[in-house]
Amino acid sequence: MAYKLLGAAVSNPSDEGFSGATLVHVVASADVTLTVKQADSTVIGTIRISANSSIDVVKNSTDTISCATSICTPIAYHW
Repeated sequence: MAYKLLGAAVSNPSDEGFSGATLVHVVASADVTLTVKQADSTVIGTIRISANSSIDVVKNSTDTISCATSICTPIAYHW
């Protein structure tokens, strides 16, 4: 599967909305907890990411992501 890039990579995002992107590719350089929040700062959920691994996170366009020790890129799947 290929990724369509929707914006620049963001290092160590804190309450980042990624210009409304609904899919974000996350690469963690150390063990870290990723947090997704609604626009009103209500926590939707958290997930632990192991060092040197990656995940793709789905969020609503108004949600934000915080994830220290990571690089996050807004993407879309492209077939």
